[in-house]
Amino acid sequence: MFNPTPQQVEILKSNTNSVIVAGPGSGKTTTLANKINQVLKDLRWYQGVIAISYTNKASDELKRKTLLITDDVKNSSFSTIDSFCISNILLPFGKHFFGVPNQKITVDKSRFDSETVQEIHYFLGQLVDKYTKNSLNELESKAIYPIEEIRKRDLELISKHYQKGYFDLRLLGHISYLIYISSRSCRQYFQSRYTNVFIDEFQDSGLEQYLLFIRLAETGLISWAIGDVNQSIFGFAQKSSDYLLYLMQNPNFVNFPMTVNHRCHPSIDFYGQKLLNFNVDYSGENRVFEVCDNGNEISLGNWLNTELNYIKGLFDVSHNCEIGVLAKSERTLELFSQELNAPYKLHLKTPIDNDQTLWGGLFRDLIKFSFNDISIFDIIDNYLDRELPQFQIKAAHLKQLIIKLKKMIACYNVSEKSLLDDICEIFTEVALLLYPESKNAESVKNVRKVFEVDRYLNTFSQTDKSQLQLMTLHKSKGLEFDVVIHLDLYQFIIPGYDWIVKQIQKEFHESRNLHYVGVTRARKALFLATSSNRFIARTEIFDTAKPSEFLGANGIDKYRLNWNEYKLTKM
Repeated sequence: MFNPTPQQVEILKSNTNSVIVAGPGSGKTTTLANKINQVLKDLRWYQGVIAISYTNKASDELKRKTLLITDDVKNSSFSTIDSFCISNILLPFGKHFFGVPNQKITVDKSRFDSETVQEIHYFLGQLVDKYTKNSLNELESKAIYPIEEIRKRDLELISKHYQKGYFDLRLLGHISYLIYISSRSCRQYFQSRYTNVFIDEFQDSGLEQYLLFIRLAETGLISWAIGDVNQSIFGFAQKSSDYLLYLMQNPNFVNFPMTVNHRCHPSIDFYGQKLLNFNVDYSGENRVFEVCDNGNEISLGNWLNTELNYIKGLFDVSHNCEIGVLAKSERTLELFSQELNAPYKLHLKTPIDNDQTLWGGLFRDLIKFSFNDISIFDIIDNYLDRELPQFQIKAAHLKQLIIKLKKMIACYNVSEKSLLDDICEIFTEVALLLYPESKNAESVKNVRKVFEVDRYLNTFSQTDKSQLQLMTLHKSKGLEFDVVIHLDLYQFIIPGYDWIVKQIQKEFHESRNLHYVGVTRARKALFLATSSNRFIARTEIFDTAKPSEFLGANGIDKYRLNWNEYKLTKM
């Protein structure tokens, strides 16, 4: 039962362009799901909302929560920004400018070399900048179609590949924006189908997403940006919290704060706010602890061996899976796990994760299905409409292949490692059934790499309750645990070289934000763990470690308890 706070009530009452500044644990996803449901009630069957999330996982979760409230999301789109632009802009309207493709469009990063893409991207960026201050009405009244001003050789190259069924993902943002501001029919389609647009994690938006969002609002869609400047952690991917700040200062948008943290113990919430240098007070029980080990990352794993059961009992943790061990790098997690006695799951980035091709996305779905409790029809429905007569034979064949694949992978997992060639053949057969025009040997190689390395394969397996969760801080975004063990709190890691040596403010803020994200994943207890030595990636040796400056900034050290001393008070 959703019992909204006064802040959430104000959001539900709003019917105008809005910025929701949602802190950690504020119930953002539940609030969005209820707001979307409220909007859907007044829409016709052919209408819907746009709901864009940063990851597929976050998008699935928002849709799942929405479907718990309503059984009909009508003609809504729940997706990432790339998927949305491909299905709603590039595919239906790109042909007006680039010609009609002779086969289904494949969007990936494999068609152009990096130098060519960088050059085209630069000139497209200049074209985008040229018309940012012109209104859509002005462009239309003066018959200005910016996309027609793409350099001739770039337009010819893009058109040539588009007509052959290929488009480079790295150009998607600029091209989608240019199509939108150049195509009246595209904008009319949006006006007739969608009434609201919700974009989550707006603090990690790029320029193209921000500009498109502004144009959607200009078109008349009620536009909702949701984010938290203090949780911006993807600057390395050319994302920036600046765009959220621009919206917060935009007079055409109303700001709604969501400041109540329903997740963290009050002392953890307080510590996080002090980290950000907020002027707050707290005098209750403290559940933020420091652990200083006279060893390295490996011995920190041994420390957890000793303390695990005591921690679980003290903080009423039922299962190991409710304990998250978070670090900036996967290497730290691998070292930590070397002598770990408890079962654990190490969430690694695998070779297939970076595969942005159609085959790559399909293979990720198939591997997840093979290891998790997912309905086979959910998989099939992602790729075929099995209710349509023309797809029923193909859907039946697809079902047979997927069942065969799952059984074969189960045997492979137990003992039959010789089945790998057969498994790769079935992956290929499924891909050729669905995307015969997009043959991609590289994706098959990526699948093989995943199956050849146990730690990659284990990343896809369903989490067992007995397993500790080991993952990077970036992967932990959006998750929560009863207890968090926060690693990598050393100078030159958090924060990094660019702040310590070069004094680059962006590095400082992103490192602090990353630390803040780690802190606020904890519900019941937080352990900030350091050691006297650490692994130096550059030299591949263990050397003296200096604790992160964030552990002493603004006198924050007095808001932590020494774990060993705290235990003595409990004896």
